[in-house]
Amino acid sequence: MHASHSETTPSKRSLHLFATLWSLRQYPSAEREWPWAKKFAAIRAAGFDGVFSPPIPAIADRGALHYLAVTSLGEKSDCTLPFAAARDLGAVAMDVQLCDYDTPLPEAVAVAKRISAAARAHGLPFAIETHRDTFTETPEATLALARAYRAETGKTLPLCLDHSHFAVVRHLRPGQLWARLREPKPLLRAAVQF
Repeated sequence: MHASHSETTPSKRSLHLFATLWSLRQYPSAEREWPWAKKFAAIRAAGFDGVFSPPIPAIADRGALHYLAVTSLGEKSDCTLPFAAARDLGAVAMDVQLCDYDTPLPEAVAVAKRISAAARAHGLPFAIETHRDTFTETPEATLALARAYRAETGKTLPLCLDHSHFAVVRHLRPGQLWARLREPKPLLRAAVQF
């Protein structure tokens, strides 16, 4: 179970480790790829709490592993389909990679609002992940999105702050990376890292 942002403080957060299913794609080789049952057993044996994957039928066979869903949604996407599929597979939440890097801000906000509505309709928490080649590719675009979303909805946009993607953005030099990424503090405190 996830507590709401207002109920969660950094000292009360738990760390849950989810293995990405694409890390076992064609493992150990394309010719001898393990079946899903063996992959799930290896994930459990390695001590992971769950799996991180788009909603695919094989997820249903994961056993006691938790499931964190991920999807990419853009301007023309039907936001309800992945939420319905993830809910039906027992997902604990949905991580969303939002639009393309060159999507105009008003369109990205409109998609984020549709995502929020789909999440509510399916009873599934969500967060927009900061990710390369998406609208949230840079800290500046992510902040603009969060501010515009709040201006239109009065709510804080749930974000999954994957700073590894910001770290590869060309315009940030290593010496300025953390100084730029640690602000604004209220948005950082509200981050949903699942």
